[in-house]
Amino acid sequence: MDLLTNHNQIFIWILYFFIYAFLGWIVEVIYHVVKQGKFVNRGMLAGTICPIYGFGSVMLAYYLYPIRDNIGLLFLGSAFICTFLEFMAGFILDKCFHKRWWDYSDNKFNIGGYVCVEFLLYWGIGGLILIRDIHATIVNLVGLIPIRFLIIADIIFLLIFIIDWVSTVQAILKFNKKLKLLSEMREDIYKLSDKVGAGVADRALDVMDKAQVLSEFTRRERRVFKAFPSMRENRYREAFLELRERFDELQLKQKIKDR
Repeated sequence: MDLLTNHNQIFIWILYFFIYAFLGWIVEVIYHVVKQGKFVNRGMLAGTICPIYGFGSVMLAYYLYPIRDNIGLLFLGSAFICTFLEFMAGFILDKCFHKRWWDYSDNKFNIGGYVCVEFLLYWGIGGLILIRDIHATIVNLVGLIPIRFLIIADIIFLLIFIIDWVSTVQAILKFNKKLKLLSEMREDIYKLSDKVGAGVADRALDVMDKAQVLSEFTRRERRVFKAFPSMRENRYREAFLELRERFDELQLKQKIKDR
């Protein structure tokens, strides 16, 4: 399959990406329903896709489908390709946004908290199932779609994906700005508490009022806090933990209220 010379193949593989990104989102949701007993939109994006699953599945299908009958090599290839992608995704997100969206630091045999042996085994088993039991069905189903409709679908999905990605990045940057302001306000309060003079109390209350306003959560922030309970903040750790604590308190109050 030469993607560079067969343009139709490019559109077919783009659709594979979105199909597997959606299936990956379903897997994440089911995993956390079993683990936490409740539905959580686990994607980093607002939409119902997990791009890392799309990229990983497409890579596995493209490179490993030809060796699908070699179970040992297929398992190892799946495990290491997916683990490498997970490491790179976690590392890049950490360095770009200063956050750990997932953290395996408490798992044995982890590398920097980005990956661990336990999930390496999961990726290997998942790759076996994908290549041997799922991909051929996906190929057959996509093959039934006329190329014109397939191209239109790709364009629509790509536009939605780009809009979602841009809005997500903007929301993260805005959240980082909020954390920075809260961190600066915390420092101001500490400084004011060490001083004595007229108007100090009023200034302290003014800072606290602003902090209270900043502590209000947007819809996207609430979703991210729910979806990534182990998220870690690297730059403004205390301000983030304060927001996390406030969010957990609000969630507990809501549960009591709903009873």
